[in-house]
Amino acid sequence: MNLVQGVRRNCERVCCDLQLLTVNYDSLAVYASRLPRRTDSTDKRAPGFDGSAEELERQRLRILSLDTINFGSGWHDVVSKRPGLSGARSMAAGLSQFEASHGALSASVLKSFDPPMCAEVFGQDLNNEELAELMTLFSQALGQLADLLSHHGSAGRLIDMCEFSAVRLAEELASLESFADVGFYKRAQIAAADLARNGLAEFADLGELTAFADNLVPHVLSQDEVITLDPDLARTISQGQLLEPGGQPETELRASAVHVVEMLTMYRPDLRAMDVDLALWERGGSRAYKEHRRPRCRSRYY
Repeated sequence: MNLVQGVRRNCERVCCDLQLLTVNYDSLAVYASRLPRRTDSTDKRAPGFDGSAEELERQRLRILSLDTINFGSGWHDVVSKRPGLSGARSMAAGLSQFEASHGALSASVLKSFDPPMCAEVFGQDLNNEELAELMTLFSQALGQLADLLSHHGSAGRLIDMCEFSAVRLAEELASLESFADVGFYKRAQIAAADLARNGLAEFADLGELTAFADNLVPHVLSQDEVITLDPDLARTISQGQLLEPGGQPETELRASAVHVVEMLTMYRPDLRAMDVDLALWERGGSRAYKEHRRPRCRSRYY
């Protein structure tokens, strides 16, 4: 059983015995019919891409680095955000600004990202214990990615080693502690999808990836009444209380999101799970969904 097969089996198992929410299966066919059509871009590389091997390596490493720190939504109520940007986009802007000032990232540069440097790059206050915890997790994650890149020699060699398999790349990343999101492997999978979406890698098996289980997709499905939450759980979320990482509420929310997306692709064979996930994630950015609190959990996995 490979990584994505394990995710599907785990989520199916959880959804066979849901206690805190209900999947409204009768609504799925109509809901699927209203999903947008898939629109693949032929080339979404960053402006200025000159086709050189050096630039390709730079962009690949940047995507891998961003996906390595693509977590921390549970801290976004306390993080310092840049004007007009979300917490995640603020972190991405910090890394971009660092690269613009100091040159391309590399394994040795990423290894130097200790907590104080992370705090400086991402604009956070280490005197705040909660933010210090997040910056420590960022430092650990980037250090682990640096070790993996040093082992393979470059981001390009890591990708080439996977022989056009997104699943294999996810499995390689999942060997790192910071990516070892057992049962879901959200960031390990989305890294492969992001590389493909940005025209930086070709994979023959993107359709095998599952949805990228976080807190936003189940929030959208809940607001759209595709899943119905137990009143106590709904109250906990609406009051902004943090869910326990790996606890039953968090597990059921994430598993139901993956499982529902799988069901939606059965009604929409033109869409891959990653396409449905993106459509729901983008929907979640609209005001109607932001007006309601989403599930929050302080996890290094999303």
